[in-house]
Amino acid sequence: MRATKGGRVRFTLGSIREATTGILSLRSTSRRGGGVALGTVSFRARPGRRAVLRVTLTRKAGAALRRARRLEVRGTVILRDAAGNASIKPFAFTLVAPA
Repeated sequence: MRATKGGRVRFTLGSIREATTGILSLRSTSRRGGGVALGTVSFRARPGRRAVLRVTLTRKAGAALRRARRLEVRGTVILRDAAGNASIKPFAFTLVAPA
């Protein structure tokens, strides 16, 4: 994935069967002393539709991305349905600085 010059990352969730609310959080992984929180966004997803999420990077995350040019990222999506049942989905990808 590539960040925009404005410091945003576009993330698409596939079709969801029922109406849900959720939180997407991104964090960089680092070999030394943990990582940097990149950003968090909360959202609502309608049933049968894809959800396109735009996460704005924090200033610290933007500086780290400019310095390193690419960051290994771990993310977590927490979905909650109308009954309050939660589903947690972890994922990983490489974030690349804008060209």
